[in-house]
Amino acid sequence: MIKGLTSGAGISVGGGSTTLPYVPMNNENPIQGMIRVWGSDIQVFNGSSWTNINASYATITLDTNSLDLLNWVRAKKAEEEVLISLPNDHPAVKLARQNVNRAKQELARAKEQLKITEILSQDE
Repeated sequence: MIKGLTSGAGISVGGGSTTLPYVPMNNENPIQGMIRVWGSDIQVFNGSSWTNINASYATITLDTNSLDLLNWVRAKKAEEEVLISLPNDHPAVKLARQNVNRAKQELARAKEQLKITEILSQDE
């Protein structure tokens, strides 16, 4: 039985409850506080009768920031799928793809040069 859930990074928990029926301590009645499953209910013996333990359901979802990020990723994926679906035989599309690939290669070279410059400047 889960007694409680708490939110964490990227996760939101709503609803749920950890309230239990009150069962007084009684050393003379050994079954007082005993729990049983009765049909689809969970019950506790309070010393004189069986009492249902309230069922409670928590809702666990991604938090707002995580949902926003996920929606952004989905939108970017859809944009890329549209670009990929454009015909390769169209001259303007072919030229644009070549330019994008060249730009990606230049960016990778620039990043590598920046790393080398940082390493050299630390050595001096």
